[in-house]
Amino acid sequence: MKHEKYREQISRYIDGDLTESEQAELEEHLQTCETCKEELQELQEMVQDLNAIQEIPLDFDLKGKVLSSMKSKDEKNKLGKKNNWKKYAGIAAGFVIVLLLAAPLIRQVQLPFGMGSSGDEAVTDNMQSEPSWGGTEEDGAAMDQGEAFDDDMGLTQEQQAQDEETEGSTTKNEVFDPEQIIYNGSIDLYTDRFDDTLEQLREYVDEIDGFVERSDSNLNESSQAAGSKYAFYTIRVPADRFEKAMKDLQEFGEVENTSISSSNITAQYRDVKSELDSFKVQEERLLEYLEEAESMEDLLLIEEQLARVRNEIHYRQTIIDGWDQQIDYSTIRVQVYEKEVSTSSIQSPFGNFFERMGNTLIESLNVMARGIASLILLLVALIPYMIVFGVLGWGGYKVVQKFRGRNE
Repeated sequence: MKHEKYREQISRYIDGDLTESEQAELEEHLQTCETCKEELQELQEMVQDLNAIQEIPLDFDLKGKVLSSMKSKDEKNKLGKKNNWKKYAGIAAGFVIVLLLAAPLIRQVQLPFGMGSSGDEAVTDNMQSEPSWGGTEEDGAAMDQGEAFDDDMGLTQEQQAQDEETEGSTTKNEVFDPEQIIYNGSIDLYTDRFDDTLEQLREYVDEIDGFVERSDSNLNESSQAAGSKYAFYTIRVPADRFEKAMKDLQEFGEVENTSISSSNITAQYRDVKSELDSFKVQEERLLEYLEEAESMEDLLLIEEQLARVRNEIHYRQTIIDGWDQQIDYSTIRVQVYEKEVSTSSIQSPFGNFFERMGNTLIESLNVMARGIASLILLLVALIPYMIVFGVLGWGGYKVVQKFRGRNE
């Protein structure tokens, strides 16, 4: 420990920071310790070498010039960036403001881009989609309440198991029924005897014991050009005559397109029928409980559950009745178009030519008048914006000119 103490005092001994007693003690130790003595000599030689190095004075003028040059370049770069930002920021801001303000204004002003209205009307697809069998939360709550009611009225597990076994046997005994398939067809026809074709079509539907479910047609000859008449028919035919009807209808004109599709609903039909039978069993059981009810509270509870079950029966019976109708009567959509140029007889295109020409001229004048009015309204609506932007632009131009004059 004393040896380490003396080694720490060697550096202070060279700098002359030791007291007289510490210096005398260290010198006495150096006479007996060769290691500390050698370390002292090495430090003294190092100090002598450092003191022998000539000090080179720093050129303060050169340093100041370099710093001044760097500072000047930095200020120029900053000024240039600042000017560039000011130059383009105003343009960008003005462009964005014009877009934001003018876009809704242009949308409000309706300009005509075409003459007349489209003559064709879209025919909606009446295909009935398959219903979803997921119950709502209210149905679930009612079902839970019905189960609790069964428990309160003494329905044993054996009776429930017997009912489930009966339902299961009914499901297993049912086999695939090829008659539970819905057929749909579509035919596009072109004819040069448009009115006669429609009359023959209606007569044919009556002959095969079918009926027209819907019809849409455009028969206005005075305002439409030749060949623009059309009719869309949705007819229902007995399922056993579906294929024959598709073939016979193709003889009513020139077939442009035909398609046949089918939907097998056997699985869905079986599930809904099974649910319907189950609810009917519950209805019979509730009727028996209703006859045996002794208190007013039991009577009200049974009637509430009976109403719920009958709603479920009505809902599923409606679905099955709709399916039965689609299964028994297939759907065929017939679209009849008049040919632009007849191929069976010579027809004059000038029957109502002057009337159609007058209508076209009046329509063109109306479109032109609406266009001029819309353009005037647009210009009037833009006047306030033009005034505001003009004042802002003039003020900005003056500020920029003033700023440039100061820099010059």
